[in-house]
Amino acid sequence: MPQTRICFLYDGWETPDIIRNLPLATTLNRSNVQSEVLRDSSFGPGVTKIVAFFESPFEHFLFLDADTVVCGDLQRINELDRYDFIIDKRGRYDDHAISRWFFDTTQMKTCFPDFEFASHREDYFCTGVFMARRGSIQLDRYLEVLAKSREIPNLFKFWEMGMLNFLIFEAKDQGRIAVLGRPYQLVASDHDPAILKATFDAAIYSPDSVSSPSVFHFPSPKSFLFQKFSYSEPMTFFRRRFAREFQHLGSLRALLTLLLQDFKYIHYPSIRGQLRRLLKRSV
Repeated sequence: MPQTRICFLYDGWETPDIIRNLPLATTLNRSNVQSEVLRDSSFGPGVTKIVAFFESPFEHFLFLDADTVVCGDLQRINELDRYDFIIDKRGRYDDHAISRWFFDTTQMKTCFPDFEFASHREDYFCTGVFMARRGSIQLDRYLEVLAKSREIPNLFKFWEMGMLNFLIFEAKDQGRIAVLGRPYQLVASDHDPAILKATFDAAIYSPDSVSSPSVFHFPSPKSFLFQKFSYSEPMTFFRRRFAREFQHLGSLRALLTLLLQDFKYIHYPSIRGQLRRLLKRSV
């Protein structure tokens, strides 16, 4: 999607030049967010992304965590003219899985007794990727729920994931928003690396053959160079491309830059073969 406008949501006061100067890009950070209450309460791990619902420069947007890679043109599944959210839809969660990944079901019954969490077993999703409409989350309600999450630290799980799922499906139950589920997020740790490789290779080298676009997501383990337990090629591909095209580094220097950035994460027994492969691609 080369002509897509981008907004970087940056948890800091001054956006780095390398981001701020990119073409088609704008930034939101602590210094230019308009809402004082968001500046004070909604920056930091797990809450920064919520700012997008209130101050995104776009009425409709695709949100991507920093540890994601887009494969294909997601405009093909964009139905934000009819829905407020387009989320990833994957499977069904029992009470144990809901309590592990999203929120403590016992405490939810006490804190939010009107919310029928069990009715959304097939709806909950990983919030590293979603499409949404600005204003689809109510600010006052978000601040109430945020305050409750800080009062009871174990109520919601995995940063904002449980809280955002609750806010979305509470609003859906109340008839305030419309939500569509589509399977388009590939959490790397949940899939066979061979399947991920085939999907990524098709998207890069034979894009016309890709039947449906997807987003690779690497929440854990992260996709560092030579990471033993993660298929890191998609992130490595685009990190190198960024280094060459926007940092104006040669192929070998771009690779060395990535090596220095990821040095402490390198899994040494696997380095020789992978380094040979990467050097071959750099030539």
